[in-house]
Order: sequence, then structure tokens, then C-alpha cells
Amino acid sequence: MAEFTVQLDLTGAPGLGLEVDWADGKTLLIKSVKATGAVPNWNSASDASKRIHANDRVLSINGTSGDPKAMLAVCKKDKKLSLLVRTGSSAPITSAVQTAVQTAADTGKAGTSAPVPKFFEFNVTVDMSFHTRLGLDVDWANSKSLYVRHLQAGAVEEWNRQHPAHLSVHAGDRIVSVNGFSENAEGMLSLCRELAQSRSSFQLRVRGPPPPPAESKDKDQEAPKEKESDSSEEKGKAKDKEKKKDKEKSKKDKEKEKAKDKEKSKKNKKDKEDKEKSRKRARSSSS
Repeated sequence: MAEFTVQLDLTGAPGLGLEVDWADGKTLLIKSVKATGAVPNWNSASDASKRIHANDRVLSINGTSGDPKAMLAVCKKDKKLSLLVRTGSSAPITSAVQTAVQTAADTGKAGTSAPVPKFFEFNVTVDMSFHTRLGLDVDWANSKSLYVRHLQAGAVEEWNRQHPAHLSVHAGDRIVSVNGFSENAEGMLSLCRELAQSRSSFQLRVRGPPPPPAESKDKDQEAPKEKESDSSEEKGKAKDKEKKKDKEKSKKDKEKEKAKDKEKSKKNKKDKEDKEKSRKRARSSSS
């Protein structure tokens, strides 16, 4: 692994142009380089040895190191940036879902059944560019994760529309990390609010119930395919029903808000009319 320095100018650029993760708490892991931004501009003007790629790590920004949040704060404050970058592996970053699928496949080849997991984790990338709300009602009573009580209209609802049920966020799931920051529920909630207000994209690590177990190779334990198909169909219907309930609840919440606003407007109008009547009475009495 080699290290090199990158000089960036954010003037006129739509941000850095990077998707990053700071799970190690010390550096910024580059997950991907966007199509536009200061880094893509740098890459197009630099030779191959000085270009920034996915899996590289940013070790410091303008001399600030060891604290990812502080480094990102420098990016927001300064227009001229000096990044110390360490090259990473060329191997792609493997998602939790890919890992789970590969593990199940390897276990099947070995002829043994995999232990049923107690839960299933997956990543959700929310884009706040066109949303003002994340769209989650959460509880943080256990202090280490955010419990999803129910969904509302927002960025997460859009994610759910574009992904299958087992990779969608549902009531009862838990958010265990936000952009790699974990083990502190209040801190994660504060970070969600901060990132949502900045209208940027960020990643949630969600923990939900386990997916259906892989089909066993043992003939004595093998269930009829028809039953397995029926079970999967029922689970799919249950998930769809739950998503429908969430949408209906979101719609009702919006209607309640509109009704409140209408009632408030009526009250303000009535108060104004009452004041006007009082003034007229006062004038009439004085004359």
C-alpha cells in the first residue's frame, strides 16, 4: 500500500464527489467515487498513480486526522483541501447480503446445513437530495440501537419502493449503525438529523428478522417443494401487507396534519373577526 497527497479545490464543485464510511473511527474509507465533484475533477487531470479509487482511505484532511467527523467538518469549512490518501485493495467491497448468500452456497457444497441466524443485517443507502424527512419514527430506549416503531413519508419509504421486501425497512427492525457510527443510540439519532439536514446520501445498517433458512440437502429433513413455495408466498404476502399498512398510516398522518393546519387557520380567522368586532363595539360606545 502506498500513500500520496491530493490537492483539491472545492470552488464551483458540487462537493467532494465521494461516498465514504468511517466504521474504524479513525479514517474515511472510500466506498465509491461519484461522477461529479472535486475528486472526479482531480482524477481526470492526474496520472493513474495519483488517482483516488474505491477502497482507498483518507488518512487526514488539511492536517486533521484520527477523527472522521472532524475531517468532514474541515471539508464543509475550507474550499482548498489537502488529503493524505492510502491506496487500498482492488477487491470489491462485499455487502452483508452477498456474504450471507456465499456462506449459504459454501455450506451447501460441503453437505452440511448452516445454523439459522438470530437476525439478518443489511445496508440501506438513503438519498436526502429530494426529501426533507428520513421518514422513521424511532425509539432509543436500549441506548445502543434505534428501534423502528413505524414508517412515515420520506427517503426510507422511497428506498422500500425500489427494493424487495427482505431488503426493506419495516416496523420492528433496528438501526444498528449510521455511516459506520454505532453503539450510541442518541449519537446515531443526532447524526441522522445532521445528515438529513445537509441533504446528502448516507448509509443505515439495519437489523431485521432472519430470512427463510436454506433448503436442506438431507432427504430425511427435506420438505415438499409445494409447502416451501406456499410458505414463501405467505411470507411475501405478509410483508406486502405490512408495507401497505405503513403506507396507509403515512397517508393518515398527512391527512391529520392537514386537518390540524385547517383547524388552526379557522381559529386564527375567528380570533381576527372577534377582535374586529370588539374594536367596532368600542368605537360605537365611545361615540
